[in-house]
Amino acid sequence: MKKIKRDKLGRFTKENKNRLGSKHSEGTKKILSIINKGNWEGDKNPMYNPKVLEKKSGKNHHFYGKNRSEETKEKIRKSKLGTKLSEETKRKIGLAGKGKKRTKEFKEKMRQSALKQFKNGMPKETREKLRMINLGKKLSKETIHKILKTRIENGNLYPSEETKIKLRKPSINKKIAQKKKWEDNEYRKKQLGNIFRGLELRPNKPEKLMINLIKEKEFPFNYVGDGKIWFRGKNHSFNPDFLSKNPKHIIEVFGDYWHNREDSKKRDKERLKTYSKYGYKTLIIWEHELKNSNKVINKIRGFLKC
Repeated sequence: MKKIKRDKLGRFTKENKNRLGSKHSEGTKKILSIINKGNWEGDKNPMYNPKVLEKKSGKNHHFYGKNRSEETKEKIRKSKLGTKLSEETKRKIGLAGKGKKRTKEFKEKMRQSALKQFKNGMPKETREKLRMINLGKKLSKETIHKILKTRIENGNLYPSEETKIKLRKPSINKKIAQKKKWEDNEYRKKQLGNIFRGLELRPNKPEKLMINLIKEKEFPFNYVGDGKIWFRGKNHSFNPDFLSKNPKHIIEVFGDYWHNREDSKKRDKERLKTYSKYGYKTLIIWEHELKNSNKVINKIRGFLKC
């Protein structure tokens, strides 16, 4: 195999430039395959030459102090698109950067390059990738202290009014969008029904007693207190306990404690007005009344005659 000649800066000589595009011989291919099969990192590599490395490192490197053109950068970027680093390579990069402190100049360069790249805002795909990477991760105390320290140094410990407005805007927009959704009756019924089914608390004990009484006496009422039917009021939506469509009657079973509270009394007034608006008459059975089943049965019979 012919030795490749280079100049003092490690660049190809004119003689070697003419050889560009030529193919390796079978013998060269064998030697390269043997080298690539083993672990030839650093000084283990038979082609390792410390003198050449010294000549090519730092200020001696032929590209030191020069900048690539935008066209070249774009070519490099396109050539690397779609390529993924192996876990081993990632680990090596991580170990190489461990313990190294970045200078303020370097940080500023990184910031400026990011600003150039995302001058029209960060793409949604990139945002989603970053979100997924950081999902579930918790910052260590050391990292939190570092962030606070840099904020104090830069005088940005608390967010500016401008930042506060920016942060507030999306949450306000979300609230408005959510409010509009809840104005739709079908969406409201569906969501409230899902909440009730998720709680799995209905029917409660007094309601179960009522269900047994209705079945026993064959009263024309169905249990709907699990979020099956909703009536939209002025400020609230109401889900009755028992409903009969013919005649249009509703039975509500009120707990002695909860429905005697001031806030509940106000809501219950609106509840009765709402049912009445839809053409339904309402009978209220209190929890303590269920101790006397005959009294409750007579009360329902009288209510059905109305």
